[in-house]
Amino acid sequence: MYKRQVKRTLDHVRDGLTYLFGRLAELGLEYCPTQTNFFLIKSPLGAERTYELMLREGVIVRSMGSYGLDEYIRINVGLPEENERFIRSLAKVLRENPG
Repeated sequence: MYKRQVKRTLDHVRDGLTYLFGRLAELGLEYCPTQTNFFLIKSPLGAERTYELMLREGVIVRSMGSYGLDEYIRINVGLPEENERFIRSLAKVLRENPG
């Protein structure tokens, strides 16, 4: 049972990364590739501004400004519907707040 759960989790993360990386590329955003369940995205609005605007959309991201990465946010891979909501919200924030 444990092996099946681990495989499902790894498949979930891999599928989520594939989706997110593809959509971020379509949006023209740079990101740091990974095989973990979280990664960094470079935002043209800056980390703090992106964090604030995404929070208004009800989506929580982490600003990496406190680590000296003022242009980067960190996100976690979620369930497919969460990943889709993140992408929709990020696209809206970027569209409505040109950098």
